[in-house]
Amino acid sequence: MPITATSDELAGEKERTDEIQRTLEQKLTQHQLKGSVKRMASSNPGHALVKEAERENVSMIVIGCRGHGTLRRTVMGSVSSYILHHSHVPVLIHPHHHHHHHHQQKQQHTTSE
Repeated sequence: MPITATSDELAGEKERTDEIQRTLEQKLTQHQLKGSVKRMASSNPGHALVKEAERENVSMIVIGCRGHGTLRRTVMGSVSSYILHHSHVPVLIHPHHHHHHHHQQKQQHTTSE
């Protein structure tokens, strides 16, 4: 299936990623952490991130995780899983808040029945 995007969609995506990058850079400064926020384009993002971490000689990789189900992760792959298994430095995987909140609601609903 071909993927198409209009220039407006691409511009909107760039604005969103610019804002995310600024927010993350501000958080580093706010918490007096040494680090950097980089954008990379790759057909294999896990591999690209591990290689970039090696080039930059980082001491730790912090990455988010959306928590996709086992089937989807098996079929699509997981960037965080790839990094966890291929990195030569410690990896901190932080779950996506929306998914975490949704998961908690499902658990509460199940236990209240």
